[in-house]
Amino acid sequence: MSLNVKILFGVVFELYLISQFGKVHTIGCFICFSRNGSNPNCEDPFHPGFSTNSTYTEKCKVPKRNHIGEFPAHFCIKVIGTSYNTNDKVVIRRCTTATMDNQCGNFQFEEDLLHGCILTCDLDGCNSSKSLRYSFLSILIPLSLSITILKTTIPWHSVT
Repeated sequence: MSLNVKILFGVVFELYLISQFGKVHTIGCFICFSRNGSNPNCEDPFHPGFSTNSTYTEKCKVPKRNHIGEFPAHFCIKVIGTSYNTNDKVVIRRCTTATMDNQCGNFQFEEDLLHGCILTCDLDGCNSSKSLRYSFLSILIPLSLSITILKTTIPWHSVT
């Protein structure tokens, strides 16, 4: 391989790597709401095949406070709680841009004060094995090839 072809090959792989980091990835989440068992398909145990009153949104987007438009979500949440105001039991499944970690206790959810748990996950549908984060191999393989090509392309001279 000539020097120019090797350099071009190396540049192409570097551009590929750079392009991968610029992509926006969204998560897929189930979206549903149940108050006092009003939507049994949203309640636990949850089975996606029986969820006729819930929606699976593949590329989930949500509004941000004080912003215009919708933004890619990176987390799915499930809220299970009891309202302090009405004593209603609620189950909420939706997507969000920020992690809420896994926490239990008292918390404000929209306009309601709840006692319960917020569960956060970062996988499609919260029960899939496919993560939307960059896989280790999708970065390692092009990076290794780029380094190998650059090593054979750029003459390395030892200083004596």
